[in-house]
Amino acid sequence: MDEPLLYAVIGGDVRDSLSPPMHNATFKKYGISARYMAISKSSVEEAVEIIENLKIEGANITMPFKEKILRYLHRVEGIAARIGAVNTVLRRNNRLWGYNTDATGALRALQRFTEVKDSRVLIIGGGGAGKAIGTALAEHADVLILDRKEERVNALIRQGMKADKLNLENLEKELRRSHILINATPVGMRENRSLVPAEFLSDGLVVMDIVYIPLRTKLLRDALLRGCRVIDGLWMLAEQAAESFRIWMGIEVDAEYMRSAALEALR
Repeated sequence: MDEPLLYAVIGGDVRDSLSPPMHNATFKKYGISARYMAISKSSVEEAVEIIENLKIEGANITMPFKEKILRYLHRVEGIAARIGAVNTVLRRNNRLWGYNTDATGALRALQRFTEVKDSRVLIIGGGGAGKAIGTALAEHADVLILDRKEERVNALIRQGMKADKLNLENLEKELRRSHILINATPVGMRENRSLVPAEFLSDGLVVMDIVYIPLRTKLLRDALLRGCRVIDGLWMLAEQAAESFRIWMGIEVDAEYMRSAALEALR
């Protein structure tokens, strides 16, 4: 019997990742002999080494390696090349190709709950995920990214994106005229913290958090109390996972199926 194909999520600390239950349930559903693992590594060099040594067929790359991994790939496709951030790797003819499914995942997650076209979107965080989300949404909406690091803001502007410094004054001002708020930072993960004061949130605002552990972050709890519509990070995770699966397997998967597998694992 052939050994199962190997897939993985690789990042600095992926012990709590819900990607393994989502993908393993989907492999089982389609009768595919494959196994998906979570692998934590301290450097991007170690991450690439494990992909090569284990002959991993496909990987999801997460913090803090989404930008650092580019120099180790043989080819970078589409939006990943434009923004300089990869979250999905495919082994093709023994060469590593990079893709970005964060962009597609965020757009599809938002479109499930609200109209994106011609809206004003405020994104907090200009790292790999924030850049991907901003680039995808900018084709449909007016997007502004706020980040605490000045060098990151300047880099975003050089890449043709609208960006500014994140501070309370800017945040309050921009939220007043935004329809959608997205937290694209890890703030709120395993901590009762939010970058957005609750009083800045208003009725009618759509609030999405890319953090999914906990499922209801402080930002989303505050948003619910203020009358906002909320979208948890598991929707984006499931949508980007479905797109990764399509890249690896050529199979269109229902993201709701992957989300239900993740919720089962959370329970």
